[in-house]
Amino acid sequence: MKVINVAIDGPAGAGKSTIAKLVAKKLNFLYIDTGAMYRAVTYKALKLNIDLDDESQYDFLDDTSIVLTSDDRVLIDGEDVTTIIREQEVTQNVSRVAALGRVREKLVNMQREMAKANNVIMDGRDIGTNVLKDADVKIFLTASVEERAKRRYLELQQRNGETAIDEAALERIKADIIRRDQIDSSRELNPLKKADDAVEIDTSNKTIDEVVDEITNLILGRVNNSMTNELLDNYMIRNYRKGQIIEGEVVAVTDNEVSVDFGYYTEGTIPLHNLTLQEISSARDFVQLGDRIQAVISQIQEDQILLTRIPLELEANVKELQDQYKTNPYITVRVTASDDRVLHIRYKGIQGILPKSEVDVDDSFDPETLIGKEIEVKILELKRQKRQNRVRFVVSRKAIQREKMHAERLKRYEAIELGAVYEGEVVRLEDYGALVIAQGYQGLVPYREISHLPFNHVSEVLQVGQKVNVKVIEKDDKKLHVLYSIKALLPKPWEVAAQNIKPGDVIEGTVARIVDFGAFITVAPLVDGLLHVNEYSHNPFIKLHDELKEGQTIQVKVLDIDANRERLGLSVKALKPNPWTTSGIKRFDIMKGKVVGFRDGDAIVEVAEDVWGILPKNQISRSRRITDASEVLHVEDEVNVKVIEFDPRRKHLMVSIRRIEEDQERAEVRKFLQQQSEMDRTTLGDLIGDKLQEVKEELEESK
Repeated sequence: MKVINVAIDGPAGAGKSTIAKLVAKKLNFLYIDTGAMYRAVTYKALKLNIDLDDESQYDFLDDTSIVLTSDDRVLIDGEDVTTIIREQEVTQNVSRVAALGRVREKLVNMQREMAKANNVIMDGRDIGTNVLKDADVKIFLTASVEERAKRRYLELQQRNGETAIDEAALERIKADIIRRDQIDSSRELNPLKKADDAVEIDTSNKTIDEVVDEITNLILGRVNNSMTNELLDNYMIRNYRKGQIIEGEVVAVTDNEVSVDFGYYTEGTIPLHNLTLQEISSARDFVQLGDRIQAVISQIQEDQILLTRIPLELEANVKELQDQYKTNPYITVRVTASDDRVLHIRYKGIQGILPKSEVDVDDSFDPETLIGKEIEVKILELKRQKRQNRVRFVVSRKAIQREKMHAERLKRYEAIELGAVYEGEVVRLEDYGALVIAQGYQGLVPYREISHLPFNHVSEVLQVGQKVNVKVIEKDDKKLHVLYSIKALLPKPWEVAAQNIKPGDVIEGTVARIVDFGAFITVAPLVDGLLHVNEYSHNPFIKLHDELKEGQTIQVKVLDIDANRERLGLSVKALKPNPWTTSGIKRFDIMKGKVVGFRDGDAIVEVAEDVWGILPKNQISRSRRITDASEVLHVEDEVNVKVIEFDPRRKHLMVSIRRIEEDQERAEVRKFLQQQSEMDRTTLGDLIGDKLQEVKEELEESK
């Protein structure tokens, strides 16, 4: 059957939309409000905040849906924008958007597709010259600027509930109309102009009904000239099309179907399964007689029209779900089936998927146990795929579990106080430390915070399941990490040492390190005392490097301990009596000694244990001059020496071999003098005077 297309053009405010709607209703034509379509695109562009003049930013058109309903509502992407697209901001910018080639090409293609299958009345600014060049009827409506401004002003007044006349506002509207006429008429792409074969009608001084009747008669005249009466009658009745949205009154309801009167020659029928996405057993549970409902024509047959509400309800549910996704993406869905990798779910008739990887935080959980159940999920992805007329709908159950776990973890974290001490349990050992749960919160005891004492591996100190006291030493509010310390609650090694070691105690230690001024002796883990070189022996000539070796175990006596300063004084010589005071050595004693070494040309002689003295090189011989004691003496040589200096307090001892020789010589002289005592003292003096003088001089030299 041939379809009839009617094109109505004209400037803004000429009454095109109002007239076209009334004519379409009168003739049962499909009304296509092209201006509303451009306004809808302008509204979406403004909403997306794009550059209105940049065609490259109109990619969104590929996924944009525009629906014109039978009750004159305009839907863009499911959103009812019938009223908002008539507001000032859209009105001021629609000409800019409509002038773009990409926008016009997209919408013109949509409009032409609508006109191919339906009897349509289409209004705009280039319908007869561009969109429907072969339209059966072309009309160009016009009106004076003043009349168009007045109509626009009254429309705004009625919408806003105003009655007073605002002359300034009226003038602004007039200026806007003049500006828009200039833009529409001067644009390069399909400017506003009357088609050569169009009928011009000036509506300035005509009522709406007069204009409607004039156009109706014009259309019917053209139709009568080209169609038989039988075809005309058929056309007047069968202008409804598959997929068209209708609205009507419920005139009959049974359990299984609903009958709707929408002005057609027969009522439309909605089977129960096409009535709603809700789970109902009877249509009576959903509608009542007299209700007005909307539906979509799903099938046109000779004896009936089948209707469905599913697409409308699905569209509304998708819009609701989109809003939910933006504001509160938590919903309850029903699990309907299972595949290899996903569970299939359903929400208000909308099919979606729940990836099995998003089912549960427990990897061992069986997803199949959820089939047939209603579960709470979080929307991960919701995208309308316009070209396939599908909705990609992905949800997660694990996400909710994680959020709940996080909330619970945050609650427990906030209950943990920095510096507080709790009892905990070791749950895992790692190379870097131990994981401990205290107050229900898992934290880390770093390796360095486990013990004051050294160890090679955590397992040497702790075991899984062991109860330990911990102190909270650090909290990270961003990562919700907690660091515990076991060591902070344990006494320090020096504190333990101070409790167990007292001055005067004799203890055992290990030589840890030898230095010039002494040796460090380890007496307890991490507790080293100082054995000063002066405290090792009563012998001032001793060198520790010759006496001790690292790792050697020795006994020491505690001189003093200061835990705060971590100082411990030790002594070995305090374990022995002082030979300098107990040996009984006195000045001028003649003793047997042993050469033990040399220093600065002098010999060092041991006369008793730990009592060493100096044998000066000039005290070795009376008969010869010696420049180095090692020339005449050797280590281990035993010699008789005479004590010539002795100071026990300073541990100073000096001995002489020469003095023994001199003492012997003096003794011989005294003996000789005693033998000659009976001789004449004068004669004797003469005889030995010279000899005595020589001895006296030698003695003076030796001093």
